[in-house]
Amino acid sequence: MTHDTPTKIHRDEDHIERSGFRNRLLSYEHPEGRVDGVFTRHALHQLPDFWKTVALDRIARMLRPGGVLRLCDLIYDFRPSEAAEVFGQWLDAAATDPASGYTKDDYIDHIRTEYSTYRWLLEPMLDVTGFEIVDVQFQRRVYGAYTCIKR
Repeated sequence: MTHDTPTKIHRDEDHIERSGFRNRLLSYEHPEGRVDGVFTRHALHQLPDFWKTVALDRIARMLRPGGVLRLCDLIYDFRPSEAAEVFGQWLDAAATDPASGYTKDDYIDHIRTEYSTYRWLLEPMLDVTGFEIVDVQFQRRVYGAYTCIKR
């Protein structure tokens, strides 16, 4: 999926839903220990935390020891008590024209309907599924980019 415009993304999301992407994320089979790297972008927030951990475990089993996981997704890097402030800043920075990017309504819909998680929940999931975090960067405290190595 490309990150062109919200209209394109909504079409892509409709295609993902019709094609069973969410089911394949958890059912894809690959020989264990044969993959050098996995890149996931904007996929895990489609899953509740229990299923995120199942997906991460499946990814870990695909990777050879020392293999790399690059995970980029909407992940919250703040305390629950800071949500109003952080979300307010995120919403204030939203595009006003849907052709230019995600709008305030798009972000509100995401917060209400998607399964983005907190950093302090995701990082133990990575650890328990066999990953060492070697780099992490956040933008606006709502978007994380992780580089992990399979132990």
